[in-house]
Amino acid sequence: QAAEIRHLRVCRRQPEVAVVALSSVYPRSAKVPVDAPGHHQLYRTTDGGETWRAILFRHPDMKACNITTRTWLTDRWGSMSGIASVAACDRDPQVLGATDWARNFRSDDGGKTWRETQSHRLSDAGELLGTGTTPVLNVNGYHIHPTQPNVRFLSTMDFWGFASRDGGKTWH
Repeated sequence: QAAEIRHLRVCRRQPEVAVVALSSVYPRSAKVPVDAPGHHQLYRTTDGGETWRAILFRHPDMKACNITTRTWLTDRWGSMSGIASVAACDRDPQVLGATDWARNFRSDDGGKTWRETQSHRLSDAGELLGTGTTPVLNVNGYHIHPTQPNVRFLSTMDFWGFASRDGGKTWH
């Protein structure tokens, strides 16, 4: 089975930089290791598509997991779905956003590291408390303003959505 392109975002100021989200190469029912080839579903190019590198390793069991902050969603469910949406900033190709239906991610270094931006577990006892970020919902779109990279939007299926004015650190 071949992967299919789900989303492709090209940086308008630097069109040689692009990000693509792919479907999994494995059937949904397949039991494959998290480090299996084709499991990484977000890739970036900086040379107009000559070469691509995987940039988002979401599952905590992956050796290359590059999410620097994990929320309780990852601890509870891991990475169960593909990338639902990807965003690339037109002004700064290092600024990226993505969502996998439940979790939202932001990167300020071209995908080397990512931060989750939902409610965080704040106590060692496991008490879940909000931090001014998004609650759990079905997020199906991550959008970065074309001229103001700190302004971002999440479109949701549950209600009208969220906006951030601080680069995706907090959502309202």
